[in-house]
Amino acid sequence: MWRYVKREAGLWRIPLLVVVLSGSAVACEPAGGPGDIDGGSDRAEAELAHGRYLVDNVLLCFNCHSQRDWSLYSGPIVPGGERRGGEVDLFLDPTAAPDISPRALRTWSEDDLVAALVQGRDRDGRPFHQRWMLGNFADLATADAIAVARYLLADASSEIPARSSGGATGAARGAYLVSLGRCELCHGEDLGGGSAVAVPGGESLPAANISLDVETGVGRLSREEFIDYFKSLSGPEFQRVEVPPDTPNTAMPWPQFSQMTRDDLGSIYDHLATRAPVRRPVPAP
Repeated sequence: MWRYVKREAGLWRIPLLVVVLSGSAVACEPAGGPGDIDGGSDRAEAELAHGRYLVDNVLLCFNCHSQRDWSLYSGPIVPGGERRGGEVDLFLDPTAAPDISPRALRTWSEDDLVAALVQGRDRDGRPFHQRWMLGNFADLATADAIAVARYLLADASSEIPARSSGGATGAARGAYLVSLGRCELCHGEDLGGGSAVAVPGGESLPAANISLDVETGVGRLSREEFIDYFKSLSGPEFQRVEVPPDTPNTAMPWPQFSQMTRDDLGSIYDHLATRAPVRRPVPAP
């Protein structure tokens, strides 16, 4: 299975394809947020599902605030270790990410959490240590920030499904999604890739060129092929792929990003199409 993952990654030249990239903030709140959902308790349930989708598959909150198993491909979250806090250990930053379970957040109000997400400050106004990791959260649409806060505060959140509320598609939606993902941390502001990210136990595979350059980036993929590649890595068989000793792992959170909706993945591709292609070969591992 490990050979299969590496072979496929090499074929498409996207061994470390972080799908959300830095980009200009969307000036208006995108359609399709929780505010577009109608109807009482049904709306509340849909809002929580949308909050979970954002937390799990877009913002990736639990990738830092959970225990992860870096002996496996992409460092999946340890079952039962969700929300309980963890060592970030990426980008050579050993800072401990705190517990953000509902129990730990029991004294926080919804407004506290929304402000923390958007402003990157605690309730006393002190900037979080990792403000650099949270900076793009300032772009969160109000309705999305509220959905995230409500999900984080919800009891029995493991029973809440993860589901996007749908709505807008296209390059503007993609720009919003890529802004939230801080993809430039791995792939650079020009999306040309090439750098390696420190992960527990060693370095990662080099960050891929995810510009739409046909020769060295992902421009050889059509929109549907781009979506299909992500979806091909969404099965449970990719959650338990062991990484041999002295073999680079990947910082790409495939378990989470592969669960994004086809509409959102397509919108990300639409956004990539608005960015300048970069001719930069990235050596295969």
